[in-house]
Amino acid sequence: MKKTTKRILAIASVVIVICISSVMVYSENQTDEAENYFYTAELYARGLGVEQNNEKASYWYHKAADNGNIRAISQLGAYYLLGDVVEPDAQKGIYYLEKAASMKDEKSMFMLATAYLSGSVYGIDKDMTKCIYWFKKAAENGSEEPSGMLEQFMADLKEAANRGNKDAIQIWKEIEPYYQ
Repeated sequence: MKKTTKRILAIASVVIVICISSVMVYSENQTDEAENYFYTAELYARGLGVEQNNEKASYWYHKAADNGNIRAISQLGAYYLLGDVVEPDAQKGIYYLEKAASMKDEKSMFMLATAYLSGSVYGIDKDMTKCIYWFKKAAENGSEEPSGMLEQFMADLKEAANRGNKDAIQIWKEIEPYYQ
């Protein structure tokens, strides 16, 4: 092997070690430790500085989630619904998203709303009542995106109901009390 190739490989190795080391900063603080686990999971999930490895990413996401990292909890929820990094499991996806949402994570609230709006796309039953509930919760917590989407969705639904669309009328009757 040529000297320049060896030198490039040595430099690349040092850079990778520095990247990983900066993520795995030693800390006695549980929150920082969980954050380190989350960043390690991100490295493996995205193949940043290490070979992309879903099994290792899943391990570190779970470790971070078990230690209370809200981003890991939310990410696991999304991954389980979509089947990315982990095998798809709608029930686990909903569990993790609801757990993160209970910790005031707007992203998880929004994902729950869209999951219930789409339903079978994610392997769950379409549920307009839960969809509206999570859109409203996300909006109440300051997220502007769900609020705008909810307003547009409700306007479209009401218009369809006013035109006599039987499905829209039924859905409107179900969710109107929650929308007030």
